[in-house]
Amino acid sequence: MSAKLEKHLSSQRKNLDVESPDDDAIWKGIQRGLHKEKPAVKLMMGKSRMIKIRNIAAAAFILFSLGYIANDIINGKISDRRITLSSIDSELGRREKEYKTLVSFKTKEVRSFTGPRDAVIKELFKEINKLDPIYDQALKDLKADLYNSKLDAANTGNLKIESKYTKVNALSSGSLEINSYNDKYSIPKTGDITFTAKYSDLKTESSGQIILDCYEGTVVMKEVKDIKITSKYADFQFGIAEDISVASSYSDKMVADKLNSLRINESKYCSYRMDELVSSVTEGDGYEDKFSIMKTGQEFKEIKVNGKYVDVSLSLPKTTDFRFKAKITYPKLDMDESLFKTKIKVSEGSQLEYDAIRGTEKDGMPLIEINGYQMSLKIIGI
Repeated sequence: MSAKLEKHLSSQRKNLDVESPDDDAIWKGIQRGLHKEKPAVKLMMGKSRMIKIRNIAAAAFILFSLGYIANDIINGKISDRRITLSSIDSELGRREKEYKTLVSFKTKEVRSFTGPRDAVIKELFKEINKLDPIYDQALKDLKADLYNSKLDAANTGNLKIESKYTKVNALSSGSLEINSYNDKYSIPKTGDITFTAKYSDLKTESSGQIILDCYEGTVVMKEVKDIKITSKYADFQFGIAEDISVASSYSDKMVADKLNSLRINESKYCSYRMDELVSSVTEGDGYEDKFSIMKTGQEFKEIKVNGKYVDVSLSLPKTTDFRFKAKITYPKLDMDESLFKTKIKVSEGSQLEYDAIRGTEKDGMPLIEINGYQMSLKIIGI
């Protein structure tokens, strides 16, 4: 059957092929199909462009953040040159250069897309403006290694600095942790300070708790809280201070305008001058030290000194009642003993034991006690 059908179609082909294709209709159909797809193609292209812009914006934002901070660091002046990250670490210096190049390139690339109606770019620069507080906080806590440098700053946060042959000036700071060699620091307002130094100077006007470990330098502080000192060959000048504790002091000089208390563990060849002592001075082991106390307040409690070749000069109101005790070999006393009620006074050769009261005896009354070898005490009535 199929063979006969095929033979019939073949013989009648000319009669059957009576229609020819309409070329115009075909091309019009194709064109209509293309017009329908075109909006979709445009939408895809628009989305692709937006994604590209967002990717560039994100990259630029990150690079701006890093570059913004790096730019400020390198703008700080060090002596006759500027601070650079490479002065802190060579690897940071290399990365700094790369970041600066990338930031410059990306900035130009992003600006090529900027327009008044470009929401993505507007959002990008809005975020960059928000970097200021982040940037400020990043600068507040600074850790630096400085050599033969000069650093000037305004208000900073916490500072941790290793320095040699450097000069640092700032208006204020948070806490300070400084390891210093032959440097000069001047920061009027600070938080707590740990100052470990050789041949270095530190000057402040208002500070918190202080720890000083110094060798041959000058520390000037106008108003501080408590101070802990370990030192040799240093000069300390304090305005108003709370309690000072000296673990070890050798050939130092200390001056205070007003001091609550001074407690010394060990001291040799040192001088201590207090224009006003509020509470007390104690020394566990002194050698050739000199104390000058120009005034005491109503809260005066005690002076207790142990050592050898120590000289104590004290100004007291004549109305102040106190107890005096001493165990001295080769004593030197300069005071009006006629004002004392003697309880014990034993003098045998070079030895003296003394226990006496000036004024009315009562529990908790101020005590002046001197013990040691060739000790000198002078009490001046004012």
